Amino acid sequence: MPQTIAVIGAGELGATLARRLAAGETFRRVLLLDPDVGKAKGKALDILQSGPVESFDTFVEGGPLDA
Repeated sequence: MPQTIAVIGAGELGATLARRLAAGETFRRVLLLDPDVGKAKGKALDILQSGPVESFDTFVEGGPLDA
C-alpha cells in the first residue's frame, strides 16, 4: 500500500478529491497543500473528523504549499 499522496489546492475540488482519496483507504496519509495554510488545515480537519462516520481511518493533514 502506498504511504502518502499530496493534493495541491484546498478549494472545493481539492478538498473533495482529498476526501475521496481518504475514504478509498488506498493511502495511509493524505496531505492537503495550499498557500492558505489555515484553509488547508481546516479542510483537512473536517475530512479527518468525518472518518469515523464514513468508516475510514486514513490520516489527513493540511499544510503550506511552498512555491
